Amino acid sequence: MTPRHPHGWVKPHGLLVGILGILVTSLLSPGNASAQAWIREPGHVYTKVGYRLIRASSLFSPDGSLQPVGDGYRQHALGFYLELGVIERWLSLSLDGDLFRRSLLVNQGATAGVGDLRLGAYTGLLTVPFRLALGVQVGLPTGDPSPSAGRGASAEDQFVAAVLPTGDGEWDVAVRLYAGHSFVGGRRWPFDHYVIAELGAWVRGLGYVEPPLVDAPVREQVQLVFRAELGLSPVRDGWNRLRLALRVVGVQPFRQSRQTSTVGLGAGTSFVSPGVEFSVRTLDTWRVGMSADGSFVARNVPAGVNWQLFLSWER
Repeated sequence: MTPRHPHGWVKPHGLLVGILGILVTSLLSPGNASAQAWIREPGHVYTKVGYRLIRASSLFSPDGSLQPVGDGYRQHALGFYLELGVIERWLSLSLDGDLFRRSLLVNQGATAGVGDLRLGAYTGLLTVPFRLALGVQVGLPTGDPSPSAGRGASAEDQFVAAVLPTGDGEWDVAVRLYAGHSFVGGRRWPFDHYVIAELGAWVRGLGYVEPPLVDAPVREQVQLVFRAELGLSPVRDGWNRLRLALRVVGVQPFRQSRQTSTVGLGAGTSFVSPGVEFSVRTLDTWRVGMSADGSFVARNVPAGVNWQLFLSWER
């Protein structure tokens, strides 16, 4: 789909054809084996703050092909995740999103602001022989789906601002099943490790507000969401502060939406994204780490690595 210029239809060029941002961060794990499949005990808290960076010189277009991006696209974001245990086994709550999000078309312009937020609730279904939980997340359209370059800006500047939203302008609801199990290492296998699997449905486009540059209507869209993760920590004292996590996260529609996105937001995005994370427990309740994720099969997302540096705390 070609964006619409305020003065009429224009031929898309590399700098403005859907430069797409974050890989739907709400689907990435909070980086803690006790999250979601393991319902937190009442009063126990986990929180994480992370800085994310995407640098892309090409993107996955709406048909899945790679397209160059002229001088490039950059995205900077300060995200957070908060989880609180409420009722033993039966209820924990979460809140996450972007406190700050800046998208940049190199040598053209940028937008910045608060991103979308998500509320979540989780309940435990099984504790043996493995952990099984059900979760529901509601996406809140707190970001700006139609940013402006300001009064008196040129038509070109307004166009650049409009294709760099900080939010998707929609409500959404996701229902997921989480399964998890942890294993204690020993002499034969000197690692403690955990496995997590996630499967669910994500209903997108509820109450969608159509931006002025979109020429195709957006209807409700149901997407399959999935995730598999393996985490490893050495058993040896001192070394057990280290943790390595390997994961695959995916979003695939049951039918492809006509909606396109300029920052990887909304019902038009889909991807399969492998990732790796390494972290160190610096104190008993603090952990610092970094991760890298990137798509190899995708639509409407950047063909670049999503880097993250994070700091987490729990009690």
